[in-house]
Amino acid sequence: GGVMGVDTISLFENYSQVILVDCVNVSNSDEQIFEFQLDDVSLKSNDFRFSLHELNLNTVLTLMETLKIEVPRILFLGIKPEKVGFGLEVSENVKLAVDKVVSRVLEIMNY
Repeated sequence: GGVMGVDTISLFENYSQVILVDCVNVSNSDEQIFEFQLDDVSLKSNDFRFSLHELNLNTVLTLMETLKIEVPRILFLGIKPEKVGFGLEVSENVKLAVDKVVSRVLEIMNY
C-alpha cells in the first residue's frame, strides 16, 4: 500500500478489519513471524514531507481520522528478513515464513 498513497484510504474504508503483511525488521528477537494489533505498536511519527502518492501508514490513519472515516481493526503479520537490501531474491527461510503467514491469513479468514 505504500505507493498507493491516498488510494489506500478507499481500500480501508470498505472493511471493518484489515490484515497487513509486510517485512518487520526486529533486531532484538529470534522469532521470524510476528502478529500484532495496531494498538500494540508505535508507528513512526509523520514527517512534514507530503505527497499524495507516498503516504506512510501513520499518515493514512491520521488522514482517515481527520476526515472522520472509520479506521478498521488492523492486524499486522510481519516476517523478519535475514537481511534488508536491494534485490529480487528471497531467502529460503523467508519463503517458508511466507507460507506460514499465508496459512495464518487463511485461518483468520476461516478458510
